[in-house]
Amino acid sequence: KQIHYVHPTGDLGSIHNETFGLILSSHTIEHQLDLIGHLVAVSRLLANGGYYVMLVPDKRYCFDHYVAESTIADVIDDHVADRAVAVGRHKLKSVIEHRALTVKNDANAHWREDSGPKYSVDIVDRIRRAMDEYDEGVRDSNRYVDVHNYQFTPQSLAFLVDTLNSLGYVDLRVHRLYETIKGKLEFSIVLRKCSA
Repeated sequence: KQIHYVHPTGDLGSIHNETFGLILSSHTIEHQLDLIGHLVAVSRLLANGGYYVMLVPDKRYCFDHYVAESTIADVIDDHVADRAVAVGRHKLKSVIEHRALTVKNDANAHWREDSGPKYSVDIVDRIRRAMDEYDEGVRDSNRYVDVHNYQFTPQSLAFLVDTLNSLGYVDLRVHRLYETIKGKLEFSIVLRKCSA
């Protein structure tokens, strides 16, 4: 099969009058400003019964190791607050977490429970740099600060999607979940569009 669309900013709204049986996403879901809005946009492009296949970093085995898992409250708050539309940038919290609270990105080390110290010796400098980077993004609306807005494990993402479905936010459900393979840092999840 061929790839139909690649968009530099991931704007799914730029695709009109087409539906697909399968949409593939690799290491992008965690960057979304509004997870619910993203899943709704994906669903709009899927044929009924279509699949959304995602490769997702498992926070336990990547640099997000010490950053807390995203909760259903985080996801709904981001959607209701409409931050993505209102400001078009990540929250200061996400920039600080990503720039100052992350650790080495060595899956094998994390599997060995050798993630290093939770806080680096230069934590204050890292937080200041993160705040400066955020401020630069506020001043320059064309500047995108690339950070993780969400942190997932296989079980947490499956829970979030199925809970959002039960609450009526999305018409996607978990079809298959593939756990993180030992020594690796990502898992796979397949969602299926279930609406009539």
